Amino acid sequence: MKLKNKTNKGITLVALVITIIILLILAGVTIVSISGKNGLLNKVNDASELTKRKSVEEKLQMMLEGYLIEKYTESKTLEQYLNEQKEKGELEEVTNNNDGTFKLEVDGYEVTIKEEDLSIVNIEKLGGVKPIFEVKETKIDGTEIEGYETERAITINIINVSEYGKNYTIEVKDKAGNIITKEENVVEGLKGQASFKITKEGDYTIKVTGTKDGIIRTEIEVITIEISMPTIEESSMFSKANGVIDIVWIDEDNNVISEPISPAGYLGGLTAITYNGTNWITADTSNSENSWYHYEAQTGTTDGKTSNWANARTSDENAYFVWIPRYAYKITYFDTLENANAYRADSNSTTGIIGYSTIDGLIDVSSGTEKLVQGSEPANVDVTKPVKSTKYAKYIPHPAFEFDGNKARNLGRKI
Repeated sequence: MKLKNKTNKGITLVALVITIIILLILAGVTIVSISGKNGLLNKVNDASELTKRKSVEEKLQMMLEGYLIEKYTESKTLEQYLNEQKEKGELEEVTNNNDGTFKLEVDGYEVTIKEEDLSIVNIEKLGGVKPIFEVKETKIDGTEIEGYETERAITINIINVSEYGKNYTIEVKDKAGNIITKEENVVEGLKGQASFKITKEGDYTIKVTGTKDGIIRTEIEVITIEISMPTIEESSMFSKANGVIDIVWIDEDNNVISEPISPAGYLGGLTAITYNGTNWITADTSNSENSWYHYEAQTGTTDGKTSNWANARTSDENAYFVWIPRYAYKITYFDTLENANAYRADSNSTTGIIGYSTIDGLIDVSSGTEKLVQGSEPANVDVTKPVKSTKYAKYIPHPAFEFDGNKARNLGRKI
């Protein structure tokens, strides 16, 4: 009998399963090594991101070195220089944060630099959706203006508010940093709108912030508001008897100062003198204990305060002069003398105010809305040179201190 040997040329099911498992393990290890947290792909992406970031940093460093040259050769400010770079297309956005830092958008990154030492304090890759908004003049309720309106508002509308749902903020600040209005996270629906009543001219900063997919994006715009005041032909309501004068001391450049400029430095060949009740005698120019002069800003004319004028005379005693300090003033008009006297006693009292005399002219407020009385503008007052103070911007710098466009330090007058 002839026997034949049997040969098994296949594999068992168990061996197949084991082989597949081993292949899966190897594949998993390979995938993790390539795409895991510390995988090859992420390392390549990280390296690429690091290279881009370094490139942006180097670009800004070279740009800031260029600024230093122009700073000392052309007295250029950092803000001026950065905005020039924006115009050239080197920067996408430039924002002055008003805290000593600037926020720049460049090549897909948001970079914050410190003005003091030009250092980069933060750099982040941009993402998300940038807010798009419009600013327009409307009625107080935010609706379109249909005709003449005595009261108007500025309204901000987010065009792409649907990108953020309820996750947005609209904030408006005045030049001093005070919040005028703030609208955020509207629950009722996708409003995306904020309005504020126009009450005074000036610069306003509008800041719109939107959050999508955890990424916060901000857009800032500064607008300048100029108010066109309604006018009336005449007003017979202003009685000089019920007017109260407020003054503020100013220097030669119309900056508000706490006390009047001393005449001591402007005497020239004159001699400071004071009256002792009997004769004119030489005065102490150091004005110790107000021995030469005493100027006191007054509210109204019957508050009991007094001022002693600084006097001087020529060496031959033939001419005498009095020093009038440089000042600006405003007149507040009241409906009755009683209300005017109440204001003189307490400047916080506003009962019965019907108008003002300001650098713009007579302002009638009797109707509750400011109206300029036509033809009442102060004569010889340069409206392009107001008092440099928000609080006193409507005060009238007395025209006697301007001679042919030149600043007059004082008004000499023979007595």
